[in-house]
Amino acid sequence: MKAHDFKPWCHALVLTSLLVGCGGVEGGGDAVEDSNPEAVSAALATSARGRVTPEKHCVTRAQSLKPGAPLPEPSAAPPEDCFPTFSEAISFATRGAIRLPLTAKPADLKEEDLKAAPVPSGLPYAIGIGYTETGFSGSSIVFTAVENCGAILYASMPSGWNDAISSMQTFMGSRCRHSFLFEHVNFQGASLDCGLGCNSLGVLNKQTSSIFWTQ
Repeated sequence: MKAHDFKPWCHALVLTSLLVGCGGVEGGGDAVEDSNPEAVSAALATSARGRVTPEKHCVTRAQSLKPGAPLPEPSAAPPEDCFPTFSEAISFATRGAIRLPLTAKPADLKEEDLKAAPVPSGLPYAIGIGYTETGFSGSSIVFTAVENCGAILYASMPSGWNDAISSMQTFMGSRCRHSFLFEHVNFQGASLDCGLGCNSLGVLNKQTSSIFWTQ
């Protein structure tokens, strides 16, 4: 893979940003009674099994690029955990920090939720949400990460999510200020910087195959 294939990507990465830590999402909802994050996640995943709705709401893990590390080759996307409700997905992605009513829709996610404070270092935190419809609606996929926001990569979308996204939001509490969407896997083809959010994606509507976030 040649360096020129990643020109838009390379322009977006500021070397100093690779050295800055990134936080996560916390707060914005009711307190979680169970203080064990793993127990919260397991309980949410168990409650979703066997329930089917027209929409699906998923959570998946992105990877961080280490300073000096080579760009990733296309590979199988990380698995995702899917839920029948947006509320369950957001609770799972934020380890119970954001709790919404079970009937909540994406529109019920408030700005203060997106601005919420970071989670403790080393724990997964939410960095962004992709939606299948414009205006932050439809099915959703929440991207999480565990390391700094210098360069967080998602080189290929999970099964069923390639060319599916129509709008995008970024969790401001993660300190990620740019979300670059690419037409092809491994950050190739047409690109769009959604910043903190894109109500619609223009020519990249349902054309996103890879994403990266940076400060």
